[in-house]
Amino acid sequence: MYEERRNALVAGFKDIGFDAYTPEGTFYYLLKVPGGDDVKFAAAALKKGLLIVPGSAGFIANGRVRLSTTMNDVPIIWESMNQFKELKTEFMGGAWV
Repeated sequence: MYEERRNALVAGFKDIGFDAYTPEGTFYYLLKVPGGDDVKFAAAALKKGLLIVPGSAGFIANGRVRLSTTMNDVPIIWESMNQFKELKTEFMGGAWV
């Protein structure tokens, strides 16, 4: 079940053009954010209903955000990709870069 959620997350990120990778054995995912400002990206994500944590908040991962893959509903992962696509557009479009 974990592998299915992880694969959905990775496929979704790749589909919308994020620099995505497949983690080997973790319940968390570190996503590289456009423009590199993980704090602004996480704050903007929260406004869209996505709860993610800046990588610079104690995870030694500046420029990335931390997501949990413990959600057990793959359709919700796919639905969240709409918000991630909007965020990517905002950050790549110059609003935050």
